Amino acid sequence: MANYVLLPHKFVDMILRKIEPKDNVQIAKVIRDVFDELDAPKVGTAYADPILDSLFSNLSSQNLYKLKVMMNDYKNLGYSTLEIKAYIYKIISYPFYLAIMALIGSILMYSVKSNRSKTI
Repeated sequence: MANYVLLPHKFVDMILRKIEPKDNVQIAKVIRDVFDELDAPKVGTAYADPILDSLFSNLSSQNLYKLKVMMNDYKNLGYSTLEIKAYIYKIISYPFYLAIMALIGSILMYSVKSNRSKTI
């Protein structure tokens, strides 16, 4: 599966891909340029928010507290929190998965009868 999608357009072909950490500076610049272009207020908005400089973050490097803070920040900025919620559910459910697999493995191991050698 490719990491990008090619969208043909009348005048130019656009390539869409997932956001990466290297894109933080460019995304923040685009958002701030829109504020400048529209002469929108800068104080108390996303323009002055330091979170704007790090919109991409690797979820696997965050603990539950940071994920919860990030989810609240995304809600306040109007961004989707679906990916963060899914990752939180994954973190919470993984220990249960491991416990269930260990339990099933134990039941199978104890229910299998061993064949003993008769030549002792």
